[in-house]
Amino acid sequence: LDAAAYYASQESMKGNGGAENRLGRELFSNSEISDMGLACINCHGERGFGLKPRISAFPVIGGQQKEYIRQQLINFRDGNRTNTPNYIMNRMAVSLTDDQIESLADYLSRQQPKIPPASSGLQPTAETR
Repeated sequence: LDAAAYYASQESMKGNGGAENRLGRELFSNSEISDMGLACINCHGERGFGLKPRISAFPVIGGQQKEYIRQQLINFRDGNRTNTPNYIMNRMAVSLTDDQIESLADYLSRQQPKIPPASSGLQPTAETR
């Protein structure tokens, strides 16, 4: 099995689009949701599309499926998933309410990559995804 070929053939996360979830954006971008003095954006980048250069410990989550994000945040909060460096996601998620998790999952799942208009003649790159 050629794992690289398999993953390269998979469709990129696109996001659902639609109206923005303001509470989710606020929690993601500005809120220090833990006692660590960090917001989600500090590790996952603007709109969840990662930091540059890419850091594997902080994955791209913008455009991911809503149910997946919701379940993983619940798993981190409840201690059912503990595979992040220094348990950072458990420490970030421990105080999240179900409503906050729903807002974050909704906000992130709606994010779409910035793709140049077709008329520009530019092709999407790793920087615009």
